[in-house]
Amino acid sequence: MLTGYSMPPNMLVPTVHPRILLTSHLNSPCTAIVATASPFKGDLLNENLSYIVYGKANGEIVVSSEYGEIQQHIMAQPECAITAIVCGDCRHEGETEIFVIAANGVMRAFSYPRRHNRGVPNFTESECQFEQLLNANICFAEILDFDQDGKNEMLVAMTDRVGK
Repeated sequence: MLTGYSMPPNMLVPTVHPRILLTSHLNSPCTAIVATASPFKGDLLNENLSYIVYGKANGEIVVSSEYGEIQQHIMAQPECAITAIVCGDCRHEGETEIFVIAANGVMRAFSYPRRHNRGVPNFTESECQFEQLLNANICFAEILDFDQDGKNEMLVAMTDRVGK
């Protein structure tokens, strides 16, 4: 309750009841984060999963699913802050991927991890599918059909204010 604040008597207090729980432990500052839905349509075990992907200042990427069934830590080489994370089909492969961009301009595309059993931390790990060098200091990325030609493009924004 806020001190010195009185709520009108007829105003209802909103309550939040989360449907899923996404948690992870971070040992370095979080520099980029994205929440995403499972791309596995038709796979009854994985199609309703929700993921959260963290990029950290030390270059580590954490991919975590609801209730911690999937929790994978991927270390970047060389160590460089993650500045943007976006998910989509940007390479026109017919698969949604996790694109991670570091401050030095290295972009890597990862597959989504898949669980094998419900409620058990047994899963196929995410793997790097593609790597490309972009310009350094990208701070934002989005995947969309920008020119409406039926193919997705990656739109990025740059800054001169990114760390190492």
